[in-house]
Amino acid sequence: MAIILSTFLRGYRGKTTDFALTSQHHRTIVAHFLNQGKWNDFLFQDALRNSVAYLIYREATISGQPIFCIVDDTIASHTKLSSQALHPIEAAYFHQSHLKGRQDYGHQIVSVMLSAMESL
Repeated sequence: MAIILSTFLRGYRGKTTDFALTSQHHRTIVAHFLNQGKWNDFLFQDALRNSVAYLIYREATISGQPIFCIVDDTIASHTKLSSQALHPIEAAYFHQSHLKGRQDYGHQIVSVMLSAMESL
């Protein structure tokens, strides 16, 4: 949970020093866990997705409210190509930007949000 919180608090910069704000463990322990840990990403994602979906469906059943679904795709644009940047960021590519109407260089994320509450 500390890793997830640290990515949203001050704006995640991709550094393990960000974890020091929310974790009770030293940042080198967290870095070792992320780099050397033996875990299955797909099993983790499925377990997390299933537990969150269960909580939302349970809340909808208890409250009698419908489940709202929002799908959003966002591009975090970069002003320079990785080969030209002073501090390059890995895995940036060209994506079609619907807002700009052209290709945009950066990271793209597609998110699905579910809610069973009146206000979204």
